[in-house]
Amino acid sequence: MSKFIKPSSILFYILSFVVFVIIGATYAALSGAADGQGLAGGAIVLGYGIMSGLIAIVVAIILVYSVSHKAIVIGNRIFFLVLLILIAVLIIRQKMRKDKVNDENLSRLTTDIIHPAVYSEVKNDFPQTNERPLGLGFFSPNFYENSVLYFYGNPNLSKTVQDHTPTDSIVFKPTEYGNFEIAYVPPWLQPEHLKMDYDLLYFRVQTLGAEFIEITVNTTTQNTAYINRFAGNIILWPEFLLKVYSIEMQPENPLSIKIKPFEYAGEVKNEYEFLQPVLIKNEWIQVELQDKNLKPITKGWIQWKKDEKLLISYALLC
Repeated sequence: MSKFIKPSSILFYILSFVVFVIIGATYAALSGAADGQGLAGGAIVLGYGIMSGLIAIVVAIILVYSVSHKAIVIGNRIFFLVLLILIAVLIIRQKMRKDKVNDENLSRLTTDIIHPAVYSEVKNDFPQTNERPLGLGFFSPNFYENSVLYFYGNPNLSKTVQDHTPTDSIVFKPTEYGNFEIAYVPPWLQPEHLKMDYDLLYFRVQTLGAEFIEITVNTTTQNTAYINRFAGNIILWPEFLLKVYSIEMQPENPLSIKIKPFEYAGEVKNEYEFLQPVLIKNEWIQVELQDKNLKPITKGWIQWKKDEKLLISYALLC
């Protein structure tokens, strides 16, 4: 009887069980035994693993009774090696799976979410419409100092950021060329502007607090999340518009250029190719009219917002 409870024998049982639980569960997953089972799929995979493990223990007990102690010791070494190999394979498989998910998310960001114009001229990712909340401006993460941007649900604003647990995040990593790229992105993320090779990532700011700001994290659904306001730079609308390359009229909302910042002021009649922002005064923006060679023609005023609705479009880069 003592043969069955020797340390080497007990280790043999344990290793047999663990190894065959992994083998059984892996077989169930690869064979598709849990496909289409919804939430029950995980239980099915686990059930296959446990069943395999229990059978392995029965076989292990028989082997302990039948073979020599030396053979059990050798079996322990073999099982331990197999266990290390299985763990390594699972880790590699999980990493490949995660990388695939990230690649799909990033592909979604650069195709389904970001307007094709972003890659050529970095214009608005989506046409600005009156239905979209104007917000206060934009937030740009400082990924040079913070490799992770954390998202929070409904924070207790009387507590600090450190007192809260993030619900998700974006992870940035440096490239060999000195700029940054996204290593992980939540599947629901649709930022306002994204062009990482120009270090451009903007979220629209909806509310501003002492430690938290609320940003739009999905420009289609208009879902929002909270972030640490000190994790990047807040750029309010006037400052943002003064930094863009040019102002553009919305096709569905053509505006006239005024001589002065008043709705009933006279109109500027000059032909032009580009509108360069110069000054912001309340709801009006002064622009410099330029020809196709970027030479100044004259100046005028455009009403850029009204009733908390954006009336213009813009191009971030030339």
